[in-house]
Amino acid sequence: MSAVQYISGTIMMLILILIGVVVFIRVSRRHARDGHWVLLSRHANKRGLRAEQMTVLRSFFYDLDREDSEQVLLNPRRLRALLYRHLESHREIDGDLKVQLMDRLFAEKVYDEAITDVLDLHVGEIGHVSYGREDHLARIMGSKEKSVVLSVPAEKGEGPAPGGDATLYLFRAAGGYRMHGRVTRRWQGGLSFEFNGQVEHFGEEHLMTQLALPVVFEAWGPPGILDDEVIAGDSKLTGMPATESDSETPPNDGAAVEKPERTDEPVHLELHGTTERISDRAFTFVPEHQLATMARTLKQQQLWRTTLQLPGGFVFNCEGRISAYRAKRGITFVFRYIDITENAHRILFSVIKEQGAEREHLL
Repeated sequence: MSAVQYISGTIMMLILILIGVVVFIRVSRRHARDGHWVLLSRHANKRGLRAEQMTVLRSFFYDLDREDSEQVLLNPRRLRALLYRHLESHREIDGDLKVQLMDRLFAEKVYDEAITDVLDLHVGEIGHVSYGREDHLARIMGSKEKSVVLSVPAEKGEGPAPGGDATLYLFRAAGGYRMHGRVTRRWQGGLSFEFNGQVEHFGEEHLMTQLALPVVFEAWGPPGILDDEVIAGDSKLTGMPATESDSETPPNDGAAVEKPERTDEPVHLELHGTTERISDRAFTFVPEHQLATMARTLKQQQLWRTTLQLPGGFVFNCEGRISAYRAKRGITFVFRYIDITENAHRILFSVIKEQGAEREHLL
């Protein structure tokens, strides 16, 4: 082998080694970033973010440089500032979704009251203001009579206040509220919004509380009545992963399960457990029975009547359905209300608020 061939071979080997090192570093960084996203997404799930909000958050995270993607996990204020800037720079993202995303991730308190006037607003709340051709995130700095002072970092303060209608959107536990009015003044980084008395309410947010209470279930209706049917109007709860269908039950640990014969008489089955999280439309519970027993029982019986004594002495009775879901912490059992009286629902909602309401995240 000549000296030239030796040198050429050595150079080629060094180049290949260098390429390998670069590829290794890039793959390692990619894996590290994916790991950081897993941590952030877990936090976001605990805060109750929905699918479309998670999509926006993921896009934001993978747009960050390596240093920022590491820092946001350690510095919530940095995360808030960077996300705020990202949302402001993407006009294609719906303004209401921006407010809901910021509210769910960073709000320290869930405000229960409806919005009917500027007096119902709180300093520090994040909203979304639209006026003229402008469309921005805003923070409430204060209010006086019918006027609200807003911090709007994107506002340049150039020219007179725009004419025409303006709207201010805010998010509460009961849903979204859009206040109508006009911008009376604007300056660098802020503006004054004058409310005209018109408010629109959008949707409904569901609340829950974490409360451990003994609960009893009694079989309702004949066994196997829903083997080949789906409850009319039944749908999965918000935030529940579609990892198992409602007709599925948890693994039965190898125990053989025979499909029961249909009868005209209700079977006298009874289940016992302890509630974990109670919302205004369902609750999770830990059964006192083994998993295999629950699997066999839920194969035989889908509909149940629950008895639950709430704080204050009210005995909550309701017909509903027990479903099993695979969650990160294992199998979670959920009882969903189907036939609930208006009075029972009202009392249940009051108990949830009294015990410390938070946004519903049953899984």
